[in-house]
Amino acid sequence: ARHLNWALASDEHASASLPIDPSCSAFFGAVANGIVLSKYALRVDSTALDERALNLPGERGQLLGREDMLQNQSLCLNAATAIGCGVPGLTPQQMVDAPPSGQQRALQLVWNMVRSALLNPIQASKNPEIHGMLLAGEDPASLARYRPEKVLQRWVNHHIRGYLEASPEQASVPRTFRVTNLHADLADGLALSIVLHQVAPR
Repeated sequence: ARHLNWALASDEHASASLPIDPSCSAFFGAVANGIVLSKYALRVDSTALDERALNLPGERGQLLGREDMLQNQSLCLNAATAIGCGVPGLTPQQMVDAPPSGQQRALQLVWNMVRSALLNPIQASKNPEIHGMLLAGEDPASLARYRPEKVLQRWVNHHIRGYLEASPEQASVPRTFRVTNLHADLADGLALSIVLHQVAPR
């Protein structure tokens, strides 16, 4: 909810539903009309949907009717599926009514879109400096084939390797220490502490 508040703060149509209280009940009410998440889908991919097709409140602030909300949610869910963020079994009715059986799917949709928005820019084609992580003899084209999560994992390991090479005297971190995922391997904070030391030593 806080991320959506920040990302859409300046959007003239979505801002009417913002800020969203992080509590679940307030969240589902704020996204029920389909405007907030449709606008966010456009931040993930500006071609995801035709913004002109969205039903918006009238100039006097009239609330949208149920059919208008369902149409907006259909646009949003179709857009999410098109950009690889869809959630199987999630329906426009569930997004509007937020029954307990559909709330987890709705939250999964939001997570998929936020994750995509944050990770999509992490590509070698958009950030040439990523090629600085190439290992000796590695083909530069190999990084272009990596998914953003893999590039981010390589970035973490790049800094871990740099720390170990620059600190041969330290004995607290094994010389072979690396992360193999961005979940369990980050849980104890060691890898992130090393990265923070490398990028902001003071």
